[in-house]
Amino acid sequence: MNYYYYNIIFSFFICFNLILTKSSSSNKYNNLISWIKNNGGYITNKISPEENNEYNRRMISTKEILKEELISFIPEKIVLSSINSHLNSLCRKAYGLFHKKDLECITLFITLDKKNKNSFFKPYYDYLPKFNIDIFPPEYSKEKLKLFDELEFELYVGISNNKLKKGYNDQVKLILKEKGINNPFEEFKYNYYLVKSRNFARPGSDFFFDLNSCVPFIELFNHDNNFNTDWGYDENKKGFFLKAIKDIKIGEELTISYGEEFNINLFMTYGFTLENNIYMNPIRVKIGKYQYSFYPSNNKENNIKGILNVHKSLKEIYGFEREKERFIYILMKQCFEKKLENIKLIKKDDINIKNIVDEIIINIEKYIKILNELI
Repeated sequence: MNYYYYNIIFSFFICFNLILTKSSSSNKYNNLISWIKNNGGYITNKISPEENNEYNRRMISTKEILKEELISFIPEKIVLSSINSHLNSLCRKAYGLFHKKDLECITLFITLDKKNKNSFFKPYYDYLPKFNIDIFPPEYSKEKLKLFDELEFELYVGISNNKLKKGYNDQVKLILKEKGINNPFEEFKYNYYLVKSRNFARPGSDFFFDLNSCVPFIELFNHDNNFNTDWGYDENKKGFFLKAIKDIKIGEELTISYGEEFNINLFMTYGFTLENNIYMNPIRVKIGKYQYSFYPSNNKENNIKGILNVHKSLKEIYGFEREKERFIYILMKQCFEKKLENIKLIKKDDINIKNIVDEIIINIEKYIKILNELI
């Protein structure tokens, strides 16, 4: 076959598949919206999803949205939380009557319920994006983690893995085994990351503690520090609402806040970081036998206060003699310089690593400059 005609046929095939994929995704989105509305929810007709790929979606305004305008309301009966009647008995069986393992409960339920073709939540499951858990630091190899030791990944990974292990207890293993789940731990782990990265805390009451919940539709919105919508829980109507907090123009992305998170937390929980994040990563420095955390600020006085707090504790360790004042500042500076030297060796071949490393380098340099002024 002529190469020219082969290229035409191949291009047609690719385009046809893209059209089918978009059409399938559009049908799944429409099914999700219908399911929400049929169960007493509300979704404005002024927004639409924009899909860059099967892993990445954005919600875009198709009409102007005014400040305080209601964008969506999701009733509690279609929210995945441990008090939902669909989940409650399973959660109690796995974690006991007075458990506080909301994320683990939802994870276990989804791991089982996804296999149910007649599941009440099927429209929600069908529209969940594909998920690559390899991007999360807890999934890095030990060798790769050692490369990022100066970013404190090992500390955060240890905490994350410990929570996952406690969630995957013997009772959970038994439940999954009885239901014939193939590769139960891998499926549980995949869904754990999925749930952890898209949950909202429903405010507690006199009876309930705060409940981590997966909220269909609202979990589609991306995080931005300069967010233009805000969510909350309506105690009277019993459900989650999303409102515009500023006027939103046609074609503008609708964003929410996942919280005041610095980049390492964002990376651990959600698998992404922000360039020029206004919330700065803490810097942990070992001074002598002791580990100290510094919380960078754009306010120089706050940074000096952080140094003085450590200086005070070091004086208690090394003594209160006046001549040791300068020695302590020099010791702190040497530790920052060693940290800076090590962190500059980290290969920044990933945008998330680059954002974290570049930010920490800038802030360590600020601390060294302040220490030079104090010496």
